[in-house]
Amino acid sequence: MTKNHSNFLDIQVLNILDNEIYLRKLQGKYIVLHFFPENDEEDNAALACDLRDYSSDIHKLKVSIVAVSIKSCKLLRMFSSKYNLSFDLWSDEDLKLMKSFGVVSERNWFGNKSIKIKRATFILNPQGEIIKTYKHFSVKGHVERVLEFLKREVL
Repeated sequence: MTKNHSNFLDIQVLNILDNEIYLRKLQGKYIVLHFFPENDEEDNAALACDLRDYSSDIHKLKVSIVAVSIKSCKLLRMFSSKYNLSFDLWSDEDLKLMKSFGVVSERNWFGNKSIKIKRATFILNPQGEIIKTYKHFSVKGHVERVLEFLKREVL
């Protein structure tokens, strides 16, 4: 199912070098867009390492990889360095991009409001349309499933 949400293409976030960036700059390519939940370091690290390990296969298909987090650019630089990541990490501290993809939920627990970032991966086609959505998935094997989808879709 293809969904066109061109409004998210122009939402500015920051890359790990503190430079403004937005999805429209990547338009014209397929994009694997992953959203990290805020408090799941072990699974975030495992998925990031899988993305790193499969990044050359994904890039051979002329597909860009972007992972988005609520964390600051400084923390994302440390995360990228620690795991030797070879794909783009973007900081969305104001949650605008995350909200546009519906991965933010707000909770009210006995008067205390909090937010939760849901783990999700979206595949965008070169026109910026969502062609595949992954939510509620196990981290183990996820990147392999994404790669298999991309091979079917792109080739």
